[in-house]
Amino acid sequence: MLFYCLHQITAHLDKPIALKLYPVIEQIVKLYPQSIVYPFKLSYETLQYSITDPILKYNLELIQQQLDRYTPLVNEFIEALNQLNSQQQFDTWSKELFHLLTNDSNTRDIDKLKAHSIKFKEIFFSDIINLDETNDGQLILSNTQDNNEIDNSLLKSKITSIRILFINAKLLVLHSLRLPKRITIRGHDENNYRFLVKAGEDIRQDQRIEALFSIMNDLYHNDPNCNQSNSAHIAVRTYKVIPMSSKLGIIEWLDNTRPLKDLIEESYDNNELNIITSQGQHSRKF
Repeated sequence: MLFYCLHQITAHLDKPIALKLYPVIEQIVKLYPQSIVYPFKLSYETLQYSITDPILKYNLELIQQQLDRYTPLVNEFIEALNQLNSQQQFDTWSKELFHLLTNDSNTRDIDKLKAHSIKFKEIFFSDIINLDETNDGQLILSNTQDNNEIDNSLLKSKITSIRILFINAKLLVLHSLRLPKRITIRGHDENNYRFLVKAGEDIRQDQRIEALFSIMNDLYHNDPNCNQSNSAHIAVRTYKVIPMSSKLGIIEWLDNTRPLKDLIEESYDNNELNIITSQGQHSRKF
């Protein structure tokens, strides 16, 4: 259950209760860094500028350094996915620069400004990032089981980790507003894992909804009225939603699905579709 709440936990690291949370987070970082790296990075985007308490600021930067050490390829992975949408990359870079420059000239972090300049060159004037497949810090897709337990200071959970061997060079571009891309990841278990890369959107709410559905499934499973041998098993079909930043995330690809727009358009006859087309209205607004 704890792993469902990591996004909520990391969002409170600027509150007084954070002093109680940091020891727990430090243990998670050491034992299961892949489970917390993205929730923490999402919170870090905002908290690195908003926290004023020196102790909380120090703890925040310490966790960030530990995650960089335990998950050395995650930042490169995120940058590589961001390169699929260069316009969004430039917008994000500009906002980060704005935050750095809005500080008083006497308190500006010159080292961060220099690092930001280097980041600009790496993003827009470099070749595609090559991931070292032999690196010990190999990227991992973590699949946390639903029966996680906490035993005092020891975190126990069953986690199946799939190492990424490579990402297929072929992409499927969907013809929607932000042109999301479907990528195919080859795991070390010789299976393909398809994900939809969505840039320019905050999918944290989608992740919260899927977490809620997972909790509902646990309740259904433990309820005899919903889990009888002589009746259909009640459950909500869920899929993985992984927010990587406030403007980037990946969603598990589900085969044999159709867009809602197609289903709505099928409900109209030819005359209604002609009216919609002639008036320039989208079928979902009709």
